[in-house]
Amino acid sequence: MRELKILVIVAVVIGVIYWGVEPLAHSIMHPKVADAEYDFVKANKADIEQIKQNIADLESKIKAAQETGDKQMIDRLQKSLEKAKSVLSNLDGFWSTLDFSKGNPIAGREQVEQCLACHTITSQKLSRSTGQSDLEVSEAYGVTPPDLSNVAAVFDHNYLAHFLKDPVLASKLWHKDDFNYPMPGYAWLGDDAIVDIVAYFISIAPKELSNKQVFEQACMRCHSVGYDNLASPSAPQNIERYLGTVAPDLSMMIRARGEHYLSNFINDPQRLLPNTSMPRVGVTEQSEQQIIAYLDSVGDSKKDERNALGFKIILFFVIMAVLAYLWKRKIWSDLH
Repeated sequence: MRELKILVIVAVVIGVIYWGVEPLAHSIMHPKVADAEYDFVKANKADIEQIKQNIADLESKIKAAQETGDKQMIDRLQKSLEKAKSVLSNLDGFWSTLDFSKGNPIAGREQVEQCLACHTITSQKLSRSTGQSDLEVSEAYGVTPPDLSNVAAVFDHNYLAHFLKDPVLASKLWHKDDFNYPMPGYAWLGDDAIVDIVAYFISIAPKELSNKQVFEQACMRCHSVGYDNLASPSAPQNIERYLGTVAPDLSMMIRARGEHYLSNFINDPQRLLPNTSMPRVGVTEQSEQQIIAYLDSVGDSKKDERNALGFKIILFFVIMAVLAYLWKRKIWSDLH
């Protein structure tokens, strides 16, 4: 009976630590964020509200700095305030829901001609009109422009359209000072022409892609996966110049961060890591799941075997604990 009481006490202590202390510590170190939002029009509304709150906070800080007479602080805060107001002005009315069923793929194909100065469309046997190699365009822009064959199968169509209009606003890189996105905005084409372009990409997109193909389209311009011998076509020094930091190898990222964190980070890096260099890439929910599945298969290829072995080990220890207890009862039966 004494042993049973000790077992209950140990179980209670472990339970309190595991279900009480550990989740509390985790919630403090990793505050909960809203689930990923794949409707970018709705996401933009949340961004606007956040920027308005930032503006209110900056105005309060400026008033406090004015009371102390800290001119350097006032100038810094004023600059941040002007930038926040500028971003708010640009975002207001930027996002809308476009109807791609009305797009004309043939007209879009004609518009895409201008994209071939930097991009390729290998599925249609279309190469760069400049004749430059991946390395040469990487040197010029800091990153290798992606092949456009599969973009409509990986990225949200509404995101693609708005990315064409203004890459900086769509990818949420407005926090970068003096940042010139390698790709110019094409808002001047008008919504109808942009819808035609996306309709063309939809018309040539494959019905399905493997997890690895989705990863290659969405992530490999910057990131490598050494465990699968995948190397970014962009030179590391160019990526660092483009992003402002080195793009990490993603071989073990699934083990380091976990599926839930990666899901939110891929959807909107700025929500989890404000001012990070990584842009929002605009993948669909399905594409995001495929990216995570690929990283899981590469970085944690023994996961299923490990989980199965873990259950067997637990069962082994349970059986051994029962046998040890019964043996102990037999040996000490004369004293109990």
